[in-house]
Amino acid sequence: MINAPAALQIQFWSIDKFIFYVRNPRKNEAAVDRMCSSIREFGFKVPVLARGDGTVSDGHLRLKAARKLESWPGGDTTSIPVILCDEWTDAQVKAFRLLVNRSATWAAWDEELLALELQELNEADFDLSLTGFDRLPSSPADHLGQRADGADKNVVLVSARAVLVRAEEERALVREGRRKLYDLDLSLAEVHHGRFRRDQIRSPNSKACRTDAAPDPEPRQEGRDGLRSLPGEWHHSGQRPN
Repeated sequence: MINAPAALQIQFWSIDKFIFYVRNPRKNEAAVDRMCSSIREFGFKVPVLARGDGTVSDGHLRLKAARKLESWPGGDTTSIPVILCDEWTDAQVKAFRLLVNRSATWAAWDEELLALELQELNEADFDLSLTGFDRLPSSPADHLGQRADGADKNVVLVSARAVLVRAEEERALVREGRRKLYDLDLSLAEVHHGRFRRDQIRSPNSKACRTDAAPDPEPRQEGRDGLRSLPGEWHHSGQRPN
């Protein structure tokens, strides 16, 4: 734990002053062009975190893209925003390098709200590839941001409504799974008490098919769910899940 500096200050450095961390575990070369597109659109708005000697704590990918671009609207490689983190220990710098990348995976997407955001951007004629999505979430065959026949205008091949459809399909699968668990619960209850209904028997080799089973020692009572139960025995509530 360290004491934070009195005031957060953003400095502007030439890109040549930065020193890349040689053991950076992130393999980001394939993402440089995408970051270039982002900087061209939005500028270099997220400062690099670095030590006073220039060693980068966070911002390797942004710096690689900036070096490739050399300039962009509102800036160039002579004025990279940087925040110093000299108050951190060496261990904290190492830990933060991992944390800042790993933390992006902690949260999940609300796919319905995401679909609405993508749909509104699409209707505004915004290049959806600049959102970081190559395709709609969990829709492997459907790509966003692709261009058709070399046209300049971004062509969305699949509407964001596909995400809404998929979300509803998943909810239907959950409901079906709950119903199947309910039916299995009923079957197991019958097996536990040695009582079987022939319309629930799946295998001809099942013990439930034996006709030489001993008769019930005493009459069972018919429950609301159609299962017979002994007086005082537990039986299912009979309420089928929705």
